[in-house]
Amino acid sequence: MNTKYLALPLLFFSGIAYGADIIVTTDKKKIDANIEEVSSEYIKYKKTSNPNGPQFVIKTSEVVTVIYDNGEVQNFGGNISNRDNSKQAEIVANGQFIYDEKTYPQGTETRDWNDWLDYINIVSRINFDKVENLYIMKVDDSKITYPDKSDNQYEPLVEGVESFNSRIEMAIRKKFPNMNIFQVKNFDELSMKDNSVLFVPKFDHVDMGSRAARAWVGFGAGAQTMRISGYAIDNTGKFYFNFWHQRKTSSSKRYQSAVNDELDNLSRDIANVFVKIK
Repeated sequence: MNTKYLALPLLFFSGIAYGADIIVTTDKKKIDANIEEVSSEYIKYKKTSNPNGPQFVIKTSEVVTVIYDNGEVQNFGGNISNRDNSKQAEIVANGQFIYDEKTYPQGTETRDWNDWLDYINIVSRINFDKVENLYIMKVDDSKITYPDKSDNQYEPLVEGVESFNSRIEMAIRKKFPNMNIFQVKNFDELSMKDNSVLFVPKFDHVDMGSRAARAWVGFGAGAQTMRISGYAIDNTGKFYFNFWHQRKTSSSKRYQSAVNDELDNLSRDIANVFVKIK
């Protein structure tokens, strides 16, 4: 089955406006606000896009979370709404989903999955044997601090990151050979079909370590560390899970081999998420 490259619209807002409070509503909207008053029953605010404009009022029962501009988070009584598919599809098209570390829905199953996965938050279970299409977003590498181009660690890391989506795809294909898999480069255009799931991976941390220290010192010195996270939603906007997982190696192999080994291991671990989530 051929890999297909498609584009999707911006479903998620990972950035937060500087100096703005963020109101997350029960219908999954994000409001950039300057909050002026908070009570047990309502929140009064002005939009950051029009600070001298009218004051707005929203009931706290319609609010899930407020993220203040200083990073403080306050949770309220609202719950994420369960909308019908047509409404969810409309929300997806309008780019109103906001999933990042601060706004993941909290699942009923939050656990450490023993040796092969460090943490998973399960909001809804899903049997991927019955999923027809899987879209894999190009991995977010914005948190990686790349070495200087003259450093012998640079090319192995760049090549590894560029190949990571293909590694994930190969690992998942071994588990689900009949699934259509689409590699997605960006969120510009929506092309998700029915019975589809979007998976969004991200590198949280990469430390290439020191091969010399691994070879000559040992005992974990100079270890190479890679941490990945990700989440999955379907074409209606239903959230299934988010997770993070870390791999560390003290192998004295060349940097290219060490990077390839760790990325292959991470890819297999991710594929296991799709198997065990049902």
